[in-house]
Amino acid sequence: MYIGHPISSSTCPPAGGQASSPLDPQDDSHSLKMKPGTNKPAHGSLMLGNVYISDHNEDDTMDSAELLLREIIDSDICKGCEPPDSKPLLSFSSQSKILIVGQAPGIKAIESGIPWNDASGKRLRAWMGISDDDFYDKDKVAIVPMDFCFPGKGKSGDLPPRPICAQTWMRKILNELQNVELTLLIGQYAQAYFLGERRKENLTSTVKNWKDYYPSYFVMPHPSPRNNIWLKKNEWFERDVLPVLQRDIKSMYQQQV
Repeated sequence: MYIGHPISSSTCPPAGGQASSPLDPQDDSHSLKMKPGTNKPAHGSLMLGNVYISDHNEDDTMDSAELLLREIIDSDICKGCEPPDSKPLLSFSSQSKILIVGQAPGIKAIESGIPWNDASGKRLRAWMGISDDDFYDKDKVAIVPMDFCFPGKGKSGDLPPRPICAQTWMRKILNELQNVELTLLIGQYAQAYFLGERRKENLTSTVKNWKDYYPSYFVMPHPSPRNNIWLKKNEWFERDVLPVLQRDIKSMYQQQV
């Protein structure tokens, strides 16, 4: 089963190959930059694929969640990551009803600026039973991985998420997501962060005991094609668990109409 390598405490290495120093959460050098002579944040037009394309002429029209998202995207939290000049890839709003916490964006997602823009994302949307339009509507779905940048390639897949993103931003983001009704914890890293000692001895046991965390959390394996063997060995997941997820999401959307 694909679970990545043990989680690393380093930031992404710069082009020279040496790891950069971890960012200090108390260091405000990556905080929101202000317009000269004002108390308003400075920003220009910003686009990340089809996910976050909002650009406001007046900052005071943005709520605190939008300002936080802008602050994260404008930060240097991905400095030194590959490809060069990478920007944090995440999406959320104060109106988000579903929160998806995965591992980290893959290289294809980073290059396109669209999270879950790969085979894993296609399967995840099928698991959830929702369209691309709903999935990428941040008022419906918040996408907040444990690492906002591509952590790099390892010997058997992508490297594990760097902890710096969650350490720096996760609590602030969760404070803004007061309308979330369903949280999907995808893979061992998200489950370790949110469940702590409540998770079981391995991912399979955690997912088998999904009712222990439901409805606060919906625990899932990663939808990567690398997990096809796991899915064949554990047919109960798609047969018994996914219908509950799809039912909950459908009911949630019907209540919004």
